[in-house]
Amino acid sequence: RLVRSTDIRGAVPEPLSANVAWRIGHAAAQFFRSKLKGYDRADPRARSIVTASDMRSSSASIHAAMVHGVRAAGVLAIDIGAVDAPQLCFAVRHLGAGGGILTTGGRSPEAYSGFKLCGAGGRDVATATGLADIRDIAARVPQHDTGTMAGRREADLSDAYRTFVRAHLPSSLARPLTLVADAGGGVMGRWMSTVFSGIEGLTLVTLHDRAEEPFPHDPNPTSPRALGDLRRAVKSHRADIGVCFDPDGDGCVFVDERGTMIRPDLAAALAARRALERSKGGVVVVDHGFGRAAEEEILRAGGTVQREPPDAAHVRKTMAETQAVFGATLSGQFFFRENGCCESGMLAVTTMLGVAAAATRRLSEVVRPLARYRMSDAHRMASDDPAAALARAAQHFGEEWSGGTDLFVRRDEWWLHAATQAGRAEVSVRVEAVNAEMMREKLVEAKAVLEGKRTPAT
Repeated sequence: RLVRSTDIRGAVPEPLSANVAWRIGHAAAQFFRSKLKGYDRADPRARSIVTASDMRSSSASIHAAMVHGVRAAGVLAIDIGAVDAPQLCFAVRHLGAGGGILTTGGRSPEAYSGFKLCGAGGRDVATATGLADIRDIAARVPQHDTGTMAGRREADLSDAYRTFVRAHLPSSLARPLTLVADAGGGVMGRWMSTVFSGIEGLTLVTLHDRAEEPFPHDPNPTSPRALGDLRRAVKSHRADIGVCFDPDGDGCVFVDERGTMIRPDLAAALAARRALERSKGGVVVVDHGFGRAAEEEILRAGGTVQREPPDAAHVRKTMAETQAVFGATLSGQFFFRENGCCESGMLAVTTMLGVAAAATRRLSEVVRPLARYRMSDAHRMASDDPAAALARAAQHFGEEWSGGTDLFVRRDEWWLHAATQAGRAEVSVRVEAVNAEMMREKLVEAKAVLEGKRTPAT
């Protein structure tokens, strides 16, 4: 119930209790230690684990219990305090630790918390790469007195992290910029000020920059309900660009100087251009839902597009395997090779500041040519048999379907992506077309077929 494909998440205190958190910490410490090889087994840095937390009140008790479980396994816990999620990957690599555990509820409501993990070198820990093993160990080993208790020490990586993030900014901004950042009542209020204050030519305005519960708006920045305060602030401050973060800072959404949301795939296309300026012919990993214009822009910039299912684990894994220069999802996550293929809202900000500073036009005018097609929102429909729904759509649209979780239909003037997700009795569909009328027409048709209300064409 708690272990998902890329993290651990649950309501506190039930089902995610302090007892469960201890068992997860203890199991993770054993897992990370089992992965040490050769000289690393004797290296005190590799034998340690970085721990950190978000700022929500539900995280405090289970964070303490998790750290206690790590130490009870005989592993030193290096706690770096309240940080953005991407900083965990940075810290593990910077300190040479054997792994890291962040206590965070991500984009879930305030009563939820959980854990995100990464291995040595910032490597991904998902269901197939360790989470299932940690789950099984935690299920077998109850909380108990182990007869040992390793140490705990604190580390402040503010200076090192600031240096790392700022290294990805242009040496000097080509023109003065005003940036409005909405931290959503999470950790990014502190870290945006820590990293970006005092940069010549940059005026930083922060919103909801202290811990707030309940959250001041929807914690998912891709939701239009999350962007109202940011839009108003961008206009009132006459800012050049705005950004809204989720509570733990691993994802974000940008708005232009008019407060208009820049769709994540279009922002990713702009970011990919800059990455490809440094690495011609590089691979860019995107999720299946990315629009046609974003793909065209990446190809035009000399990149190769690799599409993957829309979750962080698939993107990180494929980036590592292909040595990709950049990756992104429609949920507002931007992945950077420089951050160990982990997502980073901070590096997304530096990239978009570079885009805005280098442009001779306003950001809205830079984005406008990319918004040349009309894309629908993702429409989700309940389904007793999602696989059968995809099979019906494949038959209707004359496409071969291998039985996987995704179906693509591409035509000259329109295209669609339908998908299922493991464990969910639903199917989703998104349609893109050369104009709004065709987009709506094909969306209605696709939904009718997927819902079984229309007989597939033969």
